[in-house]
Amino acid sequence: MVGGRPVLASALESELKRRSGGGLAADKDRVLSELIDLEAAYAKAMASGFLDSPEIQRAIRVLVAERMKESHAGELQADPGIGEERARALYLANTNRFVRPAAWNVAVIHVEVPRKATPDRKAAFMERARALRARVARECATMSHFGPVAAEVSADQSTRYRGGELGWQTMEQMKSRLDPEVATAALQLSAAGVLSEPVVASDGIYLLKLMGRRGPQLRPFDEVRAELDHELALRARGEREARWSRWVRDGLSVAVLHERLAKVEVPTTETNRPGPPAPMRSP
Repeated sequence: MVGGRPVLASALESELKRRSGGGLAADKDRVLSELIDLEAAYAKAMASGFLDSPEIQRAIRVLVAERMKESHAGELQADPGIGEERARALYLANTNRFVRPAAWNVAVIHVEVPRKATPDRKAAFMERARALRARVARECATMSHFGPVAAEVSADQSTRYRGGELGWQTMEQMKSRLDPEVATAALQLSAAGVLSEPVVASDGIYLLKLMGRRGPQLRPFDEVRAELDHELALRARGEREARWSRWVRDGLSVAVLHERLAKVEVPTTETNRPGPPAPMRSP
């Protein structure tokens, strides 16, 4: 007996059986001592009003709800599972989501022009760009990119040592990577090997060469399978939660006081942000 409340032999036997599940015999006296401490702590919590605190009451409700959900998991499950058949059906019903957008692979040569250059100097740089275009038309005619000429003259450090090649870029990536005038000119190149006229941009003059262009492509099922499985898992979890919510509320009257609900304020991120640290004290 602990404070007038019994620690039953059945409780001790149940705990001994649970702890002996791993094949090792439990110490009966030690287990009993722990049950006594548990009952004593509970008695103190009741006597002090600790159990009545909102935090503890919520913790008790959460524990009970979770254990109840676990005990009814079988009847609430009813999941068809993920599996390849469901994943493929989701894929076929949403092929528009898995289309890889059109992309361009363009080589660039950047002739840097000082922003404060005089009109005469700008005209000289344009003549240089035109001469450079004639040179690459001769020397790089059999290449898909600008070859060693890019390494020699281009100011674009990220591409000059690979023939000026940007790599495959979607329209959005192209517009993000290049000045608007340059991106527009690149997207207008009609066929692989086509060389642009010099394009004036805010940071200089560009020569462009289309290396390749591909239209929109449907990503294969195997490539997006993990994404499909994840989506199906999220759907299954949502369906389980909905079944649990319907089951647990069945037979109970639930009324939401919307007028009172409207007055409940949700704390903002700023409200939850911790205050400044306390000032340091000198030793």
